[in-house]
Amino acid sequence: MLLTSCAGTSRLHRQHVPEGSLRLAEVITLATRKEIDENEYIYQALRNADILDSEITDNSIGMGRVFCCGGRNEYETAIWFYIPQNIEAEIDDIVEVWSGREVKQGDSEPGYPNTVSRIVEKPSYGKRMCRWLPDDPGLWVRVLYCDGLEDEGWNKQSGLFPVWVKPADSAVSPP
Repeated sequence: MLLTSCAGTSRLHRQHVPEGSLRLAEVITLATRKEIDENEYIYQALRNADILDSEITDNSIGMGRVFCCGGRNEYETAIWFYIPQNIEAEIDDIVEVWSGREVKQGDSEPGYPNTVSRIVEKPSYGKRMCRWLPDDPGLWVRVLYCDGLEDEGWNKQSGLFPVWVKPADSAVSPP
């Protein structure tokens, strides 16, 4: 199920990327309003971020994978994010996600949740500009890449979380 808790840090908040940066994710699950209401942590995190109750609807929380394809890593590294009402994200969409600060268990300041800032690509767009690299379906740690990221100021992180990020100094905060 989508809305389960993660020991230590919140998947609804920044993990493994710089604060205020943008990253990419492929939408794999969307939550219903009922699921959000049943998860007190998720609901309260949205309300603490001054998101109105009326803005919390079906599909206002999503889960996205940042690595693919197969194995435990795909789901253990998946992130949750808030989807503002003006963005109509669907399963398999590639979205750009703004990441606030990391929130650890017991923090008194909840922080603003990961938030979708735009849809980068929908499967229906025809010619695909986003793909999983390296182009080897047998690998479990493939990274989402879209044509032109470098031209837009994105950089690939090194280390254990080698995702593409757009640094905080060029990223915009959530609505």
